[in-house]
Amino acid sequence: MSQTDDIERWWQTTHLEENQGLTWNFGCLELNILRLKHEWQVRFNHTNVALEEEQDHVTTQSENQNLTRFKELKRFVVAQTQSQIIITPVLPDRNIVVKPFDRIMLLPDEHVTLYISIVLWFRICTGHNRVLLCQIPIRALSDTWFGPNTQLGQLCYASKTRAVINKNLVSIKPYRAIIPVTIVNNQSHMLSIEKINIPVPTLELRQNQEGLLWTTGITLIQTKSKSEIKLADPTNEYSTRFFQWELINAAETPLEEGLISKAYNVFFS
Repeated sequence: MSQTDDIERWWQTTHLEENQGLTWNFGCLELNILRLKHEWQVRFNHTNVALEEEQDHVTTQSENQNLTRFKELKRFVVAQTQSQIIITPVLPDRNIVVKPFDRIMLLPDEHVTLYISIVLWFRICTGHNRVLLCQIPIRALSDTWFGPNTQLGQLCYASKTRAVINKNLVSIKPYRAIIPVTIVNNQSHMLSIEKINIPVPTLELRQNQEGLLWTTGITLIQTKSKSEIKLADPTNEYSTRFFQWELINAAETPLEEGLISKAYNVFFS
């Protein structure tokens, strides 16, 4: 994960004149914002790009004509648009069930930290009072149900992950965030990790000195009788550095409300 140059920010606060548009291209998402006198128009296309083919940079260009290539359009009408537009990255609004490409077996009485990369969302606000227009996932994610049956559980997003153990090998993308997930197996038998349910709305998003986006670390503990979850220990080295970094977005949901139903104790499957 080492690199010599800081990652350039693709998010910004900017001003658009009437009839001025701006397009962002992430490879897996192309998005245009157009300001008219009485409305904001947000157009976008998602492209199904393989993880290893995701582009390393985000490009922007001024564009307000020939926008028919965009398949999706959202219109936001007002009496008079203001020039200010605020773009920020945010974490997904639901838990993400991540599936490693290869199943992981954690030995008894062992622990491991997996560095999981997740794609962010594109948040659009306008005006000095930062009115939210919409949030668009930079990479389209499919829905999945996580729980022991169709009655008990929750609707989540599904994503695949490399589940890297060496953080220096995490793929660097300016529109992805790194989640450190520590898994503790306090059982007498191996823990099979095929899917992990991560309560993303309970996490903070921060940027470190190199421009990389990280979230709060979480710890998942599996014992003989139950599963437990907690945010990263604030006394450890990672958390100490984390709170020195710039806060991009606070957690959307308190941890207690973001947990999977306490009626069942499954974080892994």
